Amino acid sequence: MGLRTALASKTKADDCISYPQDRDEVMELRGAVSFPYRPTHRFDGPFVDDRQRSIFNLPKNGVIIKHDVPGWLRPEDAAKLHELAVFAKGPAFELGTASGLSATIISEARGDAEPFDTVDLNSTDGPRRRLAARGLRSIRFHQSDAAAWLEAQANLVPQYGFAFVDHSHSREHVRAACQRLDRVMASGAFVAFHDYSDPRNFDGTDGYGVFQGVEEGLSYRFRFYGCFGCMGVYRLM
Repeated sequence: MGLRTALASKTKADDCISYPQDRDEVMELRGAVSFPYRPTHRFDGPFVDDRQRSIFNLPKNGVIIKHDVPGWLRPEDAAKLHELAVFAKGPAFELGTASGLSATIISEARGDAEPFDTVDLNSTDGPRRRLAARGLRSIRFHQSDAAAWLEAQANLVPQYGFAFVDHSHSREHVRAACQRLDRVMASGAFVAFHDYSDPRNFDGTDGYGVFQGVEEGLSYRFRFYGCFGCMGVYRLM
């Protein structure tokens, strides 16, 4: 039994920790808050494993971690992605490959044992080469519109156990993806939305509306589970 499977087997479907007050804080402060890392699953010690511990030891450029693979994750974001990926049951995907940092974090957490889909509207040639050089070869790259890719997966009835959504800051694009998530996720699966608590969602900055897109598009079957860094996490019940 691998590490990810062993850890997942320790957690019952209803044995997770939620932080429902975080959403109220985001709305009250209009996103002007960064949330600490706290566990969603129950595990021994302060860290899931040594790899997650190492995330907090990475140097930072401001609030963003400095990693061999470029990207825009806070340590709290990356640590939560690692945890949710470790405990996820079944395949996983992300919307928004960018340079490949989140794909690296998620794939390394999962041990590269199961296929992981990453989707981006732009060419994925750069991150494909970058991640292959790190020995991460079970990642499936898709150049596609996020909503169109989700629609195709819904027709195949897959049951994804974890998803990371970071393909756009646009209210419309996020809403379109959210409207399809309950058709591709398994019961009990978690979805993390990057920049959910970004203050630009609330101050009128053009092109920003992640929080609003999630609120408008996500099925009532999803329950809010908390914020970590600038991410909002939901679970399909």
